[in-house]
Amino acid sequence: MTSNITRNPHSLPFSGQHSGRWNPSRRHTNPPGRQSGMSLVGWLLTIALVGGGATLALRLIPHYIDYHTLQSIVEALPVGDVHRMKKSQIRDQLAKRFKINNIRNLDVREILIIERMKTESTLTLDYEVRENIVANVDIVLSFNKSYTFK
Repeated sequence: MTSNITRNPHSLPFSGQHSGRWNPSRRHTNPPGRQSGMSLVGWLLTIALVGGGATLALRLIPHYIDYHTLQSIVEALPVGDVHRMKKSQIRDQLAKRFKINNIRNLDVREILIIERMKTESTLTLDYEVRENIVANVDIVLSFNKSYTFK
């Protein structure tokens, strides 16, 4: 006797659905046409992005370190004496501290603005640094900070 039972192809255990029972011998692998992971192009793009970011960081971080050093040099000036000092004395003292801290590519006369009022003096660090990245692509870093001495 032949039965006319039709089976639903989606209910078979190997049709993409599991049978509902745990089978420890079954391995969880992808079928041969469905590999996972990054392709060679994906890896090359990832390496290029990481390399570009590292290059950018290595070129820009020293300028920020110099700026932080400049800030600490100006903040270390004697607060009570700055207003009474001549402009040339302030610049000479800062130039000496620049040399001690190995800041040789910046000139005090070009980056420092000294303004005098009756009761206070304002020193302003104001300069830009241009860093070449690739061919004709440059990045300009602008630094500006004012200090008031009474």
